[in-house]
Amino acid sequence: MAPEKPSNKNSEPSNVLVAGVVYLLMNKSYHISRNVRAQWFLQHLNTTITLHPSKNVDDSDSELAVVSILPQDCPEDWSVDTRHLYHYLVTTTTNVIFFSEIYSTVYCLDMSPSISAVDIQHGKVMLDEIVDVLSESLSGMVSTLIIPGSQIMFEPQIFVTVIVHTPFFTTPAQQVI
Repeated sequence: MAPEKPSNKNSEPSNVLVAGVVYLLMNKSYHISRNVRAQWFLQHLNTTITLHPSKNVDDSDSELAVVSILPQDCPEDWSVDTRHLYHYLVTTTTNVIFFSEIYSTVYCLDMSPSISAVDIQHGKVMLDEIVDVLSESLSGMVSTLIIPGSQIMFEPQIFVTVIVHTPFFTTPAQQVI
């Protein structure tokens, strides 16, 4: 399908680009199931969508808000500042990524006695490696993210639970950090 050239409100020609990736923000005031997400994609399939020039994700009251779109083939004059001047066609090859304002994550760590052994390949105690990997994972999870194709800094609320499994240590209470 060749790109169309509809006109926007300013009567200037504007290209229709095929959307490669569409980023949507799920409003925390609504319960948004997988069915609602699939329905959004099916309703917008083979239609064009546009972006608002707003740089604030809190402006929308809808349950799903389009926050960014990356075209499959970027023209030379496309940029973060000019992205709202284009129309984007959603096709079957378009990837849709949903962001949530709240995430919950659970880590379950195996602290059985066999983890206290030395890893011969790396020359470290495996228990120390588990703690290092947990630390790196948590650091990566809480680092800020700029949504691709925009200048929107995304900082969701993240709730983390760490459960430590020790099979030979029995206690009536759950071992949760």
